Amino acid sequence: MARKHTAEFKFEIVRQLQTGEKRLVQVCCEHDLDPAMVRGWVVRVEKHGPAAFPQSATAATSLERAGGRTLAAAEARIGELERLVGQLALENEFLKKGLRRASSLRPSEPRS
Repeated sequence: MARKHTAEFKFEIVRQLQTGEKRLVQVCCEHDLDPAMVRGWVVRVEKHGPAAFPQSATAATSLERAGGRTLAAAEARIGELERLVGQLALENEFLKKGLRRASSLRPSEPRS
């Protein structure tokens, strides 16, 4: 028997995917959902916006309110990822210098 999901649930799943809060695989595993069905929800929301799932007006209104938060959340996530990339670049450079230094301190092998 097919399960029926509320519009609120569908909008929440789409929001989590669009903001990068969760990945498709994670959402599908957590809620036992078919990835193709969830991709369809995303396409419907991108195409129809708040009217994607007409069974609930309150869900559409909450999606409109979340629109601003979605952009803000995406920008915050980008900032977080940029900081992480910067930190990893510094650590990578530190490790490269350490490797060069360690290889220069190693006594040279006798040649045969």
